[in-house]
Amino acid sequence: MRKLFPGYYRPEVNELSHKFKECIFCFDTNVLLNLYRYTPESRDNLFKVLQALNNRIWLPHQAGLEYQRNRAKELLGQIGQCSILEGMIDTTIDKVEQLRRSNLFTVNTLIEPIKKDLTAIKVKLQKKKEKKPDLMMGDPVFDAVTELFDGKVGNPYTAEEYKDIYKKGKERYESKIPPGYMDMEKKNPNDTDQFGDLVLWFQILDFAKGKAVPIILITDDAKEDWWREVGGEKLGPRPELVDEFLAVTGGNKWFYMYSTEQFLKYAKEYLDAEVTPQVISEAEGIEKQDAVQEKIRMTELDFQASHFRNDLAAVEAIAQARVLDKRDIAAHILQGPSAEEINRIRAMMQGPSTEEINRIRAMMQGPSTEEMGRGYARATRHTTEKIEKEKKARKVKREEKSEK
Repeated sequence: MRKLFPGYYRPEVNELSHKFKECIFCFDTNVLLNLYRYTPESRDNLFKVLQALNNRIWLPHQAGLEYQRNRAKELLGQIGQCSILEGMIDTTIDKVEQLRRSNLFTVNTLIEPIKKDLTAIKVKLQKKKEKKPDLMMGDPVFDAVTELFDGKVGNPYTAEEYKDIYKKGKERYESKIPPGYMDMEKKNPNDTDQFGDLVLWFQILDFAKGKAVPIILITDDAKEDWWREVGGEKLGPRPELVDEFLAVTGGNKWFYMYSTEQFLKYAKEYLDAEVTPQVISEAEGIEKQDAVQEKIRMTELDFQASHFRNDLAAVEAIAQARVLDKRDIAAHILQGPSAEEINRIRAMMQGPSTEEINRIRAMMQGPSTEEMGRGYARATRHTTEKIEKEKKARKVKREEKSEK
């Protein structure tokens, strides 16, 4: 069974321990870009682990190229997220201040502690922004990555080879053959960036052909075209990937995939690497955040598809009522949802992704002024009714007593 369906079997403990000690570790782009999302202490720890494996790491040319292209964008995006969170905190503090109008003692006593916690979080965010590298003055993360993978990056393909891969990619994506089909760009089918994952995969296959050691790919990609997932749990690489790897490399090679979190855990267990619990925890948090972002992305795509179908139905109805220029119909169909609508959907779905923002949300879930007013009205009404009932009861007792 195992020989016939190798992609459905996880490595056994002894096997994995042996493979980890002799394999070559290949890295995806996202692993390098995610270095900007760790705390400095955890990032340094991760670099130390990679440096200890210096003679057994390799970077596909596509991963190196994407890292060079997206590094600045990722770095500036992280700084932008800190600014967004600062704005959210300022808005929350303003809303908390509005609760001072309440005459409820319990609410008023919580205002200052809440403001103090929020302000402390804001100070941490500001310090985090200050620690971000200045792209104009130099980036120590970039320098460390450059030194780490010096002489360990694969070669690019020729122009003709890239064209051949793009052609194969269109056919594979239409048939949902992994990897990469989740990046299929229907609005612009000529966009070659959608084949980045496929180029990376082919480069790994070509690299493995000339190696007599196992290959392990470390990737934080959360898409279904890389992982076999059942009930929310990743069970390993897609079986199709393992099958293709064996078919292309001669059938006697070994391939598997792990996330950065899993890589760190096994490096500590099987290689006696000095891995701190903090860096493992942060790697796990980044992986979960990426999984949430992927779900959001897929929901947005579903929303766009639904919007497209609704637009199509609307245009067909209009066309039945009066003759329209075909170009106008096509423009209406292809327009899709506006940026405002997409942002509104993203805002509704994204929500906070860190413990601190969850705390902010919890703080904001206090009673609104309207709710407190209704509660006060109910309490007042119940008190008045109780007083009236007691008056009537005393009156009845007096009448009964006078009759006697």
